[in-house]
Amino acid sequence: MVSRFLLLMALSVCVSGTLVVNVANGSYEAEVGQNLTLEWTFTPKPDSSLKDFQIFCSMFTVHKELFLFKLREGVVFLQSQAEEFVGRVQCDQEVLKEGRIRLNVSSLRIEDSGQYRCVVWKNHGYNFNTCELSVTNRTVSETEPERPASASRGRIGLYSGLTAAASVVMLFIFYCLIIRLRNKCDKQTTETDSTRSFSLGDKEPLSQGNCLQEDKSTIISVRTTESEKSSSFLMQ
Repeated sequence: MVSRFLLLMALSVCVSGTLVVNVANGSYEAEVGQNLTLEWTFTPKPDSSLKDFQIFCSMFTVHKELFLFKLREGVVFLQSQAEEFVGRVQCDQEVLKEGRIRLNVSSLRIEDSGQYRCVVWKNHGYNFNTCELSVTNRTVSETEPERPASASRGRIGLYSGLTAAASVVMLFIFYCLIIRLRNKCDKQTTETDSTRSFSLGDKEPLSQGNCLQEDKSTIISVRTTESEKSSSFLMQ
């Protein structure tokens, strides 16, 4: 904290009025995992070479300062980059000669939240500007939960409809089975009654025939007896 305070005091005393540094946006908000570009501009613009310029871009937190980009006499010092930003922060060096400083930060983290400062030196004068970055966790919008709910309601309605349709089909099949069994039982009952009627009908004619045969036998026997008696009378 003391070193940070001394640095700010030194910068406030030594700022040159001929060099101006502006920030494109004073405040940034992003979510974890997103990519973001921090941008500053400075004047006067370099003519063709950056050897007269020194550029320091860093992040300040409550406890420490982390360097993101360092250029001195036209040479970029990648080894000065903080470990937390290695591979995640890139400077677009093509636009430096246009007086623009663009830092592309990828895969943002919660720890990336803080104050970002870019200091530009030229000869014996320098200037700086800062911006704030706030990184938050991904938030689910109010409309997103409704979509699964609507989908769930749709699925529930579909399942209910299918269940009702299946119930109707099962009832229809059950009804058909009952009707079929009933018809089968009625048919069997009818056949049984017919068989019984036929059997009884056969027995009655047979009994009548037997009676007739017995009557005929009786008549024949009577006639035979009478003829025998007549013959015996004649012989006498």
